[in-house]
Amino acid sequence: MPDPSSRNLAGRVLLITRPLPEAHDTALLAQRHGAQTILQPLLEAQPPDDPEPFLQAMAHLSHYDGIVFTSIQAVRTFLQFPTPHPKSPKIYAVGHKTAALLAQGGYHPIVPAHPMGGQELALEILHSSQPNDRLLFPQVQEGREELTTILHQHARHIDRVVCYRMAPVRQLEPATVELLQERRIDAIPFFSGRTAKIFLSLLPQDDPFAMLEKPMLAALSTTTAEVMRSLGMRVDLISHQPDAETMIATLAQALQSVTIAPSGVIKSLPLEKSLLTQ
Repeated sequence: MPDPSSRNLAGRVLLITRPLPEAHDTALLAQRHGAQTILQPLLEAQPPDDPEPFLQAMAHLSHYDGIVFTSIQAVRTFLQFPTPHPKSPKIYAVGHKTAALLAQGGYHPIVPAHPMGGQELALEILHSSQPNDRLLFPQVQEGREELTTILHQHARHIDRVVCYRMAPVRQLEPATVELLQERRIDAIPFFSGRTAKIFLSLLPQDDPFAMLEKPMLAALSTTTAEVMRSLGMRVDLISHQPDAETMIATLAQALQSVTIAPSGVIKSLPLEKSLLTQ
């Protein structure tokens, strides 16, 4: 991974579309590489439409053998509630950032040895639990079912409860639109397929792809890249690992090898195959 002190992004402008407060953390990573950053959160955390199932689950935590976390926002919501129960269920975290926040709350989460996503977390849970264990899974209202499907197939009982929802913003900031129109954005890292879909829907619909000719479009994972391609978007880069640090570092290395044509469209110089998608 490139050294942030090398300032590989000096003079580059990155558009950060993550929700707050993660957008601030990602912007700081990019700034350490020398980039200028524009914050344009596309999703906002809000209470779920029906909070009662989550509240009931929190009142009966001792009924569970484990609690599964796949997002920092779910942890934030969980930590808002006191948990005085004498029996403490096992705590599972999808990655190190999620685990770190749980540790700050006094918990000792179990994390996959090589955290890459839901599948690796499911394997860790299967290794650390028993058939017929009952697991609580607080998640976003729009959550995916990959993890629960794997666990159900191996006789784990998992209760999915919605603890928050991510609502899309209704429009882009005027300054963001202006920068895109003036071709002053050099790169846009997308951290989820849903974010890419929302972003595209908020662009001028007469020709939404015209504003995306210059920026390097980066995907956090192959899953995000698949969604982007299904929307008709280019995918110039996929992060080596699905985390913000690697995404920004990979993007910094890739942008060292591009030039800007007179039209404002990026032209790639020879790059390692691991950096740019084929």
